[in-house]
Amino acid sequence: MAAEHEQPGVSGTYFLQIDGIPGTSTNIRHQREIEIESYSLGVMTAEAVPGGGGGGGAGKPEFIDFSFTKAPDSTSPLIFKSAVTGTHHKKAVLTADKGGDQPQTYLKITMEDVIVSGFSTSGQSEDSSSEEVSLDYGKITMSSLAPDGTFVTTCWNRKTAKAC
Repeated sequence: MAAEHEQPGVSGTYFLQIDGIPGTSTNIRHQREIEIESYSLGVMTAEAVPGGGGGGGAGKPEFIDFSFTKAPDSTSPLIFKSAVTGTHHKKAVLTADKGGDQPQTYLKITMEDVIVSGFSTSGQSEDSSSEEVSLDYGKITMSSLAPDGTFVTTCWNRKTAKAC
C-alpha cells in the first residue's frame, strides 16, 4: 500500500541524491542533493486464495514506483531529459532527517538501477508550482532508526525476486 511517509512526532526534511543529477541544496549535510517536499513508496502483495490446497502464502509483490514532489529548479531539465531518454542511474538515495539543532537521519532509502519513469510539472500561480517525479528501480534498501539508536535494514532485489 502506498502512502506518504510521516513519522509521528517527527518533522523532517527530505533530500534525494540521484547519480548524474547534481542538486541545488546548500544544506551542510546534503550539499548538491535535491531538496524534496514529499515522497511516496509502496508495495502490494496479492495473497494466495485460502484453502486452495497449495499451501497458501503470499503472491508476487507488486512494486509501486518511488515518487516525490519538488519545487522547480535547475534539476528540472536534467530530470526531464533523463525521463525522455530512458537514462539509467546507478543509484538514488533518499535521506530523511529530523529537524532541530543537531539534525539526525531517521530514514534512508537506497534504490539501485534507477530510471526516471515519470515527470510532470504544474502550477496555478507563482507560489504554487510543483513537480512530481517517479523512479523505477531494480533493488531497494530501506534503513530506519530504531528507538535504541540502531538502524533496522532490509533489502529487496526486484530482478531476482529475493531478499538481499
